[in-house]
Amino acid sequence: MENKSSQWLNKETEEGIMFFTDMLDKLHLMVTSDVDFSGPISKRNASQRHTLRDEINLLYQISALTTISILDLMTVCRGINSAANIDWLKIFYVKQGYLTIYETITHYDKEYNKLLNKLITEDHPLLIVDFKNFTNGFKKFKTNYSSRLASVRNKIAGHIHTNFVDYYSTVADFKKEDPIAIISTFLQILTELQQLTIRILPESINKTPLNIKQDK
Repeated sequence: MENKSSQWLNKETEEGIMFFTDMLDKLHLMVTSDVDFSGPISKRNASQRHTLRDEINLLYQISALTTISILDLMTVCRGINSAANIDWLKIFYVKQGYLTIYETITHYDKEYNKLLNKLITEDHPLLIVDFKNFTNGFKKFKTNYSSRLASVRNKIAGHIHTNFVDYYSTVADFKKEDPIAIISTFLQILTELQQLTIRILPESINKTPLNIKQDK
């Protein structure tokens, strides 16, 4: 029998998974409605201003990344909570959660961080404080957990380490930490990033289609 807290968590994650699945579907429809927004973001020099097309494409891509990651991590939380006392089920979900976080951080840092910073600084100064708050939380999380996430990714989640002792000790270290707390903290950070894109995107989309065509 599930206790009340488990029932609440399962209900919350189920509703969240349904909501973000619907969001992902709608995002896909928006992106594929115009071929200009379904490809990679164009690379520009720091001195070059971004176009409206670049801006919308960037926001779509970031929104997609955050939505996918939130969906996966909510599914992980649901799986951990439903694993009862079966340790290996919990380990499976936790290592998948850590891998998702690692890949999300790597992808965001490589593809979007500098571009979003530039966009907000130049065109959305009212969001600078919120963006700095998000960035500070993001950096603090990386400082605290990047080494651990990389270890899990390299030794047990993304790969199976050739040294069994290292593999086993990496798994055993889950008992020394609170994976749900770590995953929940990153979910909050993702939510802040998602909210930033949601606040900018409607304004960008409402700009005239003529401007988009002229930007090409």
